[in-house]
Amino acid sequence: MATTAVRSDTLHPGDVVQVSVATGIEVRGALEWDVRVADSGELNLPIIGPVPVGGLTTTEAAERITQEAIGRGKYVAPKITVVIEKPRTYQVRVVGAVNEPDTYELPAARSDLLMALTRARGLADDAAMTVEIRHPDSPELALGGGAEFAGGEMLAGDGTLGGEESLGGDVAQASFRRAAGRSRRVRVDLNEVGEMSAEELRLYDGSVVMVSRRSPRRVNVLGLVREPSAVEMPDGEDLYLLDAIAAAKGTTNGVANQVRITRRVEGEPEPVIIEATLRDARRGGPSNIRLAPGDVVTVEQTPLTVAVDTITTFFRVGFSAALPGL
Repeated sequence: MATTAVRSDTLHPGDVVQVSVATGIEVRGALEWDVRVADSGELNLPIIGPVPVGGLTTTEAAERITQEAIGRGKYVAPKITVVIEKPRTYQVRVVGAVNEPDTYELPAARSDLLMALTRARGLADDAAMTVEIRHPDSPELALGGGAEFAGGEMLAGDGTLGGEESLGGDVAQASFRRAAGRSRRVRVDLNEVGEMSAEELRLYDGSVVMVSRRSPRRVNVLGLVREPSAVEMPDGEDLYLLDAIAAAKGTTNGVANQVRITRRVEGEPEPVIIEATLRDARRGGPSNIRLAPGDVVTVEQTPLTVAVDTITTFFRVGFSAALPGL
């Protein structure tokens, strides 16, 4: 599974950073400020003022602050360093077919589907391979390269559609503008997740990951069986006709032989009817077919089974009536 390409030293809104300014003339050492990156991506620094750093690495941010400090006439040749003291985290909820559904705090730089599923202790045994990611109405936009995402398309800094070639160095600041749009939903097939980009799997503050559960795999066994019921198909294994009959405790009539299997086929308006016989199945013939989820197996009444049932009932009733006291 692809992971987010955002570097761990990239600055996000909500990060608390320490900015150190040394000029060489300090008596008590370099100036140090602990400052939180604003939602706009700016650091509002004493003396220097606001400096846009969102989407930049700590090294790039230090260079930007140095340029602004000199350009504004605040310092002549300062040595400035930027260190992330407390990274921003996102609250992400994971629900559905996972081992530990809950709300998790993920580091913003590594907030993606893989991290969320890992924190939730992986997929449950009954998990399907379909995941839906629901982002909040105004998700914080993707970092790295300075592109915004709106409905899955990249936006350049001016809000126009564009690819990577249209992104300039100053476009990174546009990453922290909020997208005024409807909630975004991303459906993920885990079988094809390797073909998706890291940004498609990225999660934001307030994102919800919903892991679907598999529909129960059952066949219904009806007719001349001792316990008509829905029979569960074992995970990862095939279920054959004789297995289903055995799960229903066998037939109620020793001469029962005819079986009808009703199967729904996707795209077909009418079900497919498959005829089989227990005699052929017991001999290892093709009647012992592999069943599909949703099949209805009916052991049918025939003239022979009716006759046997009639004779059996006659002798049972006649014998009981002949006994003294009955």
